[in-house]
Amino acid sequence: MMMMSKFVAPMRGLGGATRGARPRYADICAFNSSGKPQLRLAMDRCRHGRFLGPACHLTNVPVAALLAQEHHCKGEDWIDVKAMAKRAGWSMTGAPAVSSSSCGAALLVRSSYQTGLTKGAREDCSPKESPGRLATGWVDGIVRKGILMLSVYLWHEEGLTARNRAILYAAGDAIKRHNGPWIIGGDFNTTPQDLKLCMQKWLKDVGGDVCAPGNYTCKNRFGGRTIDFFIVDSRISHGVQGVWTQMDFPSSPHYMVVLRIAADASETEILKIISPKSFDARPMKGCIRKPCEEPTDNGDVATMASLDDVDCIF
Repeated sequence: MMMMSKFVAPMRGLGGATRGARPRYADICAFNSSGKPQLRLAMDRCRHGRFLGPACHLTNVPVAALLAQEHHCKGEDWIDVKAMAKRAGWSMTGAPAVSSSSCGAALLVRSSYQTGLTKGAREDCSPKESPGRLATGWVDGIVRKGILMLSVYLWHEEGLTARNRAILYAAGDAIKRHNGPWIIGGDFNTTPQDLKLCMQKWLKDVGGDVCAPGNYTCKNRFGGRTIDFFIVDSRISHGVQGVWTQMDFPSSPHYMVVLRIAADASETEILKIISPKSFDARPMKGCIRKPCEEPTDNGDVATMASLDDVDCIF
């Protein structure tokens, strides 16, 4: 794993916090922008922050990162959107789209936070058969010791097929290599319930908890579905203060989803108790001492010498 410095991100202009101070909480957003125009609007909205969610009454919490899907930018457009993000105060990395109307996963981090890559990781960790669908990056300043963030976009209208599972397995490989706190956010194109049911073993292997809002995140002709959400490292999931859909942000068909996490979540990691595995405790042959024989019946007792007999001998 890469060396992580004790960097304290200056928070000037972020939610009113003072320079050099670490905010107590940070917001992380996931958003399928369905193109570049809505991504630009999302950058502006997240730069101002001040989101208000259920049971999360603080309004001066900064948005530290935006996990974007379907930005539809490749080639010159990809270079342009990264430059646009930089001018707006964001550091943008990730996977370019495969066409001007499909895919693209990105991680946008406020420029006041330090970013990088973990050991063996790449900005674009997408499997060969699913390009432009998995972006990764390491961010310092959200929680202590830094955190690995992954933006994921699964294939739509097919559920958890082999190629969608392959994207999640690729995310799991990046998590295993990192071996530290992590958060996945994105458009899973399936419900949290289906993911828990079909990917139960994978969730257990990576040690993740599904964190989804209570209302729908993508509109359709039937009303909507909840398909945009987060998976959080179970060692820090106790630090999640809330997850909600930001209904006041004008976007279509996807809403922005916000997760609020405490900065000290990684300082109070919950230890997992692993029960020891059973092992063969039989001793090796030749090491067993022959037990002493004890009298077990009246016949054995009768053959023993009495005290009078012993006195006669001596």
